[in-house]
Amino acid sequence: MATIGKLRKATHKIRDTGRSRRKASSSASTVSTATSGIRQDCHDWNKNRDFFRYTAGRFLFDEKKQMACRHVQFDMNELVHVAASSTASRACVAVRKLPEGQYNKAFLLTMDDGKRVIAKVPNPNAGRPHYTTASEVATMDFVCKIRTVLQLPTPKVYAWSSKAAENRVGAEFMIMEEARGVPLSHQWPTLHGDDKLNLIEKIVEIETTLVSTCFRDFGSLYYTKDLEHPARKDVLYTDATGRPTVNAQFAIGPTTDRKTCDNGRANIDFDRGPWTSAEGPLGIVNGPGLYQTCRDSKLSVLNDYLEVARYLLPADSTILRPCLWHNDLHSDNIFVNPEKPTEITGLIDWQSAHVGPLLMQAGHPSFLDFEGPKPEGIDAPSLPDDFDNLDEIEQERAKTLLARQSLFKAYEILSLQRNKKVYQALRHQKGLGCQIITFAGNLLQDGEPLVKGQLMQVQREWRALPAVRARDCPTCPLHFTPGDFFAQETDEAKWIHGLELMNRILESLGTVDRGWHGWVKAEDYALFKDKLDTVREQFLDQLSETAEDRPKWLSAWPFKD
Repeated sequence: MATIGKLRKATHKIRDTGRSRRKASSSASTVSTATSGIRQDCHDWNKNRDFFRYTAGRFLFDEKKQMACRHVQFDMNELVHVAASSTASRACVAVRKLPEGQYNKAFLLTMDDGKRVIAKVPNPNAGRPHYTTASEVATMDFVCKIRTVLQLPTPKVYAWSSKAAENRVGAEFMIMEEARGVPLSHQWPTLHGDDKLNLIEKIVEIETTLVSTCFRDFGSLYYTKDLEHPARKDVLYTDATGRPTVNAQFAIGPTTDRKTCDNGRANIDFDRGPWTSAEGPLGIVNGPGLYQTCRDSKLSVLNDYLEVARYLLPADSTILRPCLWHNDLHSDNIFVNPEKPTEITGLIDWQSAHVGPLLMQAGHPSFLDFEGPKPEGIDAPSLPDDFDNLDEIEQERAKTLLARQSLFKAYEILSLQRNKKVYQALRHQKGLGCQIITFAGNLLQDGEPLVKGQLMQVQREWRALPAVRARDCPTCPLHFTPGDFFAQETDEAKWIHGLELMNRILESLGTVDRGWHGWVKAEDYALFKDKLDTVREQFLDQLSETAEDRPKWLSAWPFKD
């Protein structure tokens, strides 16, 4: 069985040569300055167009749409005026656009008296208007206000607005204090194994504190005044001692979970909560011979899923408890003391943080993710049996992989020792029920053959499901025929073939690690665009068996402007 001692030995003095980065990000930043002493209203910050557009890279396909959902127009002069007022400063003398992520614009503003604050403006793709910003501000304030209980270092918000039509900035915004320390990404690559284990231990402690605060409802946190229909106003949460706590300032409202907003969902009207039960949140290439997706097939699978969704949850209610969770702990969102890197000084970016079932919240922190096989079971990862026969380069790769696997496993072991609810949730996530719940959430894009196959497995294993045994429900509401099973196997095989083709195209482009959005660095755009044309012609030549097939495959080509 894996122990922290064994894992510590595996990571000792092995340094990570990589660096945790967010996809579609850039180290470049845009800076504008005003001469010190010049009043704010004498400098037109709006002249810098890069403040408003996406500057972290470009997109090989569907670029106009991709850029539009990352472009936000607002009055920067008004934003810096609000920031200066919030810090009791006379004027802003410098604005620096920080490295850009997918969903927000962030700026470091320096005042004439030396004060520095962060201004954050969400992109159109960040989430639903009003709710996204209102919930993030309330969540950060909630964590700050009960810091003596949670002890989570979160920046203080000085000024904000969640309604663009009601402020002079012309956009939603937040003005907050600059996080103390430096991003973990600046320190992680050179830390020794022992220090990395200590940091993981600190993260587990933070998560233990979050799990110990059990809310009464599922959704997202808001100020009560910002909701038309808040959840019940009696008990907001139960603390670590089991004491029910009333706090009329905060309430649970509609969820801001990213999964309910991405891929067009933000514009769809459906129930986003709040919910009183864990059942509430459950709610490709189409070329010749491949699986053809359609509306009816999606609805059919969704209806079957809804018939059994309540029985897919585990019987263990402790891992269904409503808990607040930071679900984006990559190494740029964790700040540490540069003099003592094992000391966490700040957690930023609480956007889309929500109160959900622990089963669906728990997961390895993003900064521990890596390319390669993930360790399974309770045994500690080890070097390959033929390690001594490998050349020097392959041995270094094997040692690096072992170090990363050991840190990944260390998180699980520490959770087992100190936060057993999270460990149990991680174990249940590998079960059939949780897999179906996860995949069903992606049916708007794709995957109904896979989910239908899993639902068929539910029919076969109905009496073995824990929730079915607990509820004594003898009859499965699903009724698949032998013909249904045969058709599903055929559809899934075609669907998998389509995914393989997509991945082959991305591999040919050399962009497979950037996902299906086709993001590239701006300086590489022309090169990859030319390469995309070449790959498309190769794709058509290889798959078109007849002249009639070629226009069909061209129509099915997924990577278009």
